[in-house]
Amino acid sequence: MSRKPGIQVKRSNEQKFRWRWYHYYFLLAFFDILVIVATLTLYHQNLSSYDLALTKLAKNHAKQRWVQSLRLAVIELNAPGNDVFASRQVERERARFIKAQEHMQELLAHGKNLDVDVSEFQEHIRKMVAIETEILNRFAVELGPDKSMQDIQNSLAKAAAQMAVMDRHQADSVTALSELDQYFLMRIASLLNEYGDRLEQYAAFEKFFLAIIVVILVAVFWFGRQLQLTDEQIVLGQQHVHSERQQRLAEIGELCAGVAHGIRNPLAAISSSAQLALNYGEVDSATKSRISDVLTECSRLEKRVSRLLSFSAAPNLSLEKYDLCGAVKQAVDEIAPTMAAGKIRFQVDIHAAEMTVRGDRERMVQSVIEIISNAMDHVSSEGTIQVNCTIDSGVRRVAVIDVVDDGPGIPENARARVFDLFYTTREQGIGIGLASVKRAVEFQGGTVAVVPSTKGAHIRILQPLDS
Repeated sequence: MSRKPGIQVKRSNEQKFRWRWYHYYFLLAFFDILVIVATLTLYHQNLSSYDLALTKLAKNHAKQRWVQSLRLAVIELNAPGNDVFASRQVERERARFIKAQEHMQELLAHGKNLDVDVSEFQEHIRKMVAIETEILNRFAVELGPDKSMQDIQNSLAKAAAQMAVMDRHQADSVTALSELDQYFLMRIASLLNEYGDRLEQYAAFEKFFLAIIVVILVAVFWFGRQLQLTDEQIVLGQQHVHSERQQRLAEIGELCAGVAHGIRNPLAAISSSAQLALNYGEVDSATKSRISDVLTECSRLEKRVSRLLSFSAAPNLSLEKYDLCGAVKQAVDEIAPTMAAGKIRFQVDIHAAEMTVRGDRERMVQSVIEIISNAMDHVSSEGTIQVNCTIDSGVRRVAVIDVVDDGPGIPENARARVFDLFYTTREQGIGIGLASVKRAVEFQGGTVAVVPSTKGAHIRILQPLDS
């Protein structure tokens, strides 16, 4: 597998936006957020409107109760001026009158906090108090025992006339209070109508948002159904592709088996003849060297044929417990002389003293050798290959084997295919080595993949540890 530096095509920062299926979920989520915000806003406004209406109603009810208190206070204030005609107890009635005046002043002082205009009422009260004061004074001065009957009758007539005026001012003050009470009742009715209108508006908005939510739910259901159908189609497509791939691999396996058996027999004859010529033939040193080269190439071809045959049948793996660290060390020791001959630096870092896994030790050794050999084909002289064997710090039950080189690296467009059977970019490669590695590792329950790297190639094997 050749890893020549690929031409990196820079992606434009001004790529056009492409609508994806998951963008619908973002759109639906955005609408959901809008509906939630609008609902919370309506709820807050409704609550604020309720609090405001409740506060205004409470103030109007307080004003109504104050007006009723004023009406009773007016009757209480007017009573001494009327009762004195019957009781003739001037001092007692005056004491009642003074107490009623104090009560009226307290109520009027409280009315200032309620922000109610009672100037007309206060004017009638002022005139009523002045007349009632004159009536009480007249009874105290002009109706004494030393007065004649004619004087008493004249004083009573004048007092009666004053009482009539006083009663008229009382009636006018009560009328002013009744008008205020009627105004407060109208104000309460207006507040209730206003709040009712707002409730109707909020109800209309809530119905609108409820309709939006129903539409969104229907859209989510419809889109989810479409995704389900699409997923089923994808699954069927994947199953079809997998079936075709299995069929194609079976055909390739049959082809490999036929080709391998067709090559093995003449290859064995060539190899045995060359070995006999080397052992018993009378040839010079140059010819012996060429015969040795023939034997070497025959051996290499035999290995390739064996790999072809391995893809024509299920692997016969011997699954047993073994030390993965020991297998990696064995692979390193076997290939170390070849690396030394190529002047390639070797860095080995094994962090764990022992990592027990279950699988085929020989297959794992051959897999590590194959990955290192593939790296050697692409590292220049004086280059470096690192082999690390550790335990994953995130997943404690997984062993990690990393093979990293400082060669040209694997082009991004080739990373997904480096483990495919018969995929190669080398002129003399056949694309079996890394494919056999993937097959052997996966049959042992592990995984092998290319780790993205800015420099050189990085291939990683993950193998579950045996519990």
